[in-house]
Amino acid sequence: MSAPPQPGEPLTAKELEVLDLVAQGLSGPKIAERLQLSKQTVKSRLRGSSQKLGEPGRVGMVRAACVANVLSPKRPRGSAPVLTPKETFLLGLVSSGARLDAISTELHVSYSTAKSQVRDLCSKLRAANPPQAVSNASYWNLLPAD
Repeated sequence: MSAPPQPGEPLTAKELEVLDLVAQGLSGPKIAERLQLSKQTVKSRLRGSSQKLGEPGRVGMVRAACVANVLSPKRPRGSAPVLTPKETFLLGLVSSGARLDAISTELHVSYSTAKSQVRDLCSKLRAANPPQAVSNASYWNLLPAD
C-alpha cells in the first residue's frame, strides 16, 4: 500500500478531472456517472485532492486549486455580476469553507436566513452550488483576498 498523499503534492490528472467537475457544480453521484466510475472512486480522488490541497471541503479545494492556478475555472454564462459589500463578505465566508451554522453565527442571522443568502449568492454567481459559485467568482476575479 502506498503512503497517503501529502500537502503540496501535485494533483494527479484523475484528481484534477474530478475536481474540475466539482467546480462545474456536479455532485459525487453525477461525477461518477459522467466518468463511469464508482462513487467510492470519486470519493477516493476527492480525498486525495483534499489531502494534497490541505482543504477538508469541496469549496475549499476548489478555491485553493483556482488560487494556485491548478484548476482553470470554466467561463460562466454572461458577464460578471456586481456584488454588494455584504455579498462580497458572504462570498469570503463561503469560499473559506464556512458551513451554514458558522455563516449564520457570523452574520447574526438564523440558519434558514443564512441558507437563503448563500442560495441567492449562488444564483447571482450563476452557480448550482457553493463550489461552482467559488469557481465562477474566481473566473471573474471576485474572490476576496484572504
